[in-house]
Amino acid sequence: MTHTSQWLSSGWRVVKDDLPAFVGLTFLAGVCAAMAHALNAVVFLIFTGPALAAVYAVLLAHLRTGRLDLKHVNDVGPVFLSAMFTGILVILFATLGFWFFIVPAIIVLALYLFPLFLILERNLSFWDAMEESRRKVQDDLLGFVGFVAALLGINLLGAACFGLGLLVSIPVTLCAVAIAYRDLWPNHVEPAREQG
Repeated sequence: MTHTSQWLSSGWRVVKDDLPAFVGLTFLAGVCAAMAHALNAVVFLIFTGPALAAVYAVLLAHLRTGRLDLKHVNDVGPVFLSAMFTGILVILFATLGFWFFIVPAIIVLALYLFPLFLILERNLSFWDAMEESRRKVQDDLLGFVGFVAALLGINLLGAACFGLGLLVSIPVTLCAVAIAYRDLWPNHVEPAREQG
């Protein structure tokens, strides 16, 4: 079920075709994340899920249209609370996993790789979206653990390049996750709500 190399190479192609825009957006998102963390760790925790959902909303629209359109950030408004609870739970679960060495954390990250997409596109509650993601990933858990390990490895390489490599590695890996989601849930479903 997993196609790690295909998803990553597709993610690279998407980013490469519009590299300056992706680098700029990643830099801006990094500045915003740093400011939120500097304000308060709780603020950072609250906004991580919605912020990542906003990025995914833009990426999903890009996969459909071939254009980076920031207006899709508004898609998160109606699902802000679900995205927030998902982000908090995944961070807490992953943190617990790191306390028991890194492998459990990678398993948690693999199981809950897709709930934000499901919240955005299928209007699922945060728990239903997490369960749907878990069920899909469990069908090929080892493959998805390998995929998440590859994502982390690429970003570690990006960080090793004086941190500047993250401006490319982060959008590539996020695009790869979006492409993986679209591959696993191929039928786009517009949620039954007003789009921003």
